[in-house]
Formats: sequence, C-alpha cells, structure tokens
Amino acid sequence: MTALVLTRANLALVKDALRAQFPAIKSAHLTEALAYSVNHRTHASLLAALDAADPTWPDVVLLNKTRFLDRAEELGYSLRNASNSKRLFDRIGIPLFENSGRGGGDTASIPTNAILLKTDSVARDGKKISLSSTRTRAWTNMMVAAVNAGIDQKLFHVLPGTNRWPGHSNDDGCAYEFTFAENVPALAHVRSISWDELSIHVALWPTPKAIEWMDAGNAGFLVGDAWAAGWLERRAGSYLQTSTFFRCRKNKLATVADTTIVPKGFGDRGRLHL
Repeated sequence: MTALVLTRANLALVKDALRAQFPAIKSAHLTEALAYSVNHRTHASLLAALDAADPTWPDVVLLNKTRFLDRAEELGYSLRNASNSKRLFDRIGIPLFENSGRGGGDTASIPTNAILLKTDSVARDGKKISLSSTRTRAWTNMMVAAVNAGIDQKLFHVLPGTNRWPGHSNDDGCAYEFTFAENVPALAHVRSISWDELSIHVALWPTPKAIEWMDAGNAGFLVGDAWAAGWLERRAGSYLQTSTFFRCRKNKLATVADTTIVPKGFGDRGRLHL
C-alpha cells in the first residue's frame, strides 16, 4: 500500500500522475475518485478538511485502491481489469519520500514535500504477512490504536524527525492515555530508538501501577489484562514491524481481536528489523 501526506500540492501531483495513467477519465471524475480513495465522500468535503487542518501537521492517509476503483465505477468507468490499474498507487511516477536527516525538535513538523510513503506487508522470505490468527489480529489492533492515538495527540507522526513529546530530545519516553474501541481504557508508552524507529508498548484495562511498568521489556499482565509491544518503522517506510510481544486474558481476547481499527497513514504489518 501507499500513503500520502495530505496537502493540496501533493494531491495535485498525484492527480497529474493519475491523468497520465488514465487519460480517458474526465478531470472532475478523477478528482472525485481520488478524494474517495482518501476516505472522503466528495472532493468538496476533502477541501473542507484541508482548510481545517493544521498546515504544519497535515494528515497522512493510506491511498485506498478499492475505493478509487469503486468510485470510478460509479462514475461510469470500468478499470478493474485494466492492466494499468493492477498496481494503482504503488508506482505512479512520483518520488517516494527519503529521509534527509531532518531534526526532531519541539517545532518539528511534517515535511509537506514528502509525497508518497511505502507501507510494507512483506516478510523477509518475500511472503505476505497474514493477520489470520486471533492473537496477531489482537496485537495489531492494539498497536494500531496506540499509534493512532499518539498521532491524534500530536506526540509523533509517521515520518522521521517528527517527535514532539516532552523530553524526547533527551531520549525520554512518554506515557499517554487513550480509549481503545468504544470504551476500553488504554495506556501506551512511546520511546524513540535508533534509525527513527519508535518503540511502542500498550496496555488495555491497565492496572493501578501500569505507569511504573509500561516501559519494561516484557511487562505482560503487570500492566493490564492485555499487553502488546513492537516498533513503528519510519525510515524505510511507515509500518508496524510485526512481532509476537503480546499477552491477553482469554476472556478479553475476542474483544481485542474482533475490533476494526484503520491505521492513520502507516501499514499495519511489516517485516521485523533485527
């Protein structure tokens, strides 16, 4: 999958690339399909969201191929079997973001000239990483929810050099609270490690002393009825490095695994870097 830093300039560049790829689609229809691919019903609603956004901290969104093709079909275009739609958004002629050593000071902001980000779903052996097991889905849901919450609270983002939490420049970690799914209390801890990776630990239904143990390597049930840990890759791409650091009470596992949480501009699975 591919993620986009959501700015007017970047949308214009993506549209130009799509026009070259699909010359038969009318410009207005292409605009509507592109808006739909970034989870807006119309181009007008997308523009309203852009006007309301913080210009120094724009959203990063996953470009949804299925939504693009669905909307194009509604507008009268049959693209699903077209050879040039097979790798839609994967390589559309726009430079991929490359880290340029940007600092992560207190005024860190997303570099708005970063166009496309790679999200990874392939393991070292070249096979797709599956989320078929209940435990893997539960781990993924917890990690995605924690990263989403960190982004919403403007503690960090999916690009390198965008750490904002107090003390990050001194290698201090930060704990933060959020709500998982509809009403499950959650606590997370983020710490910056080498190569712009973030170490993320998450606890659901946290214990009274969870804050004291959140940064421990294998805290498990010391911090909550469910515990997960892993790393967010931000230099080779934007994705969670899939791991097995997970503990969950049996009576809570289905609740955690059967939730649907959409990542905010990063892949929900990727190779583990050792």
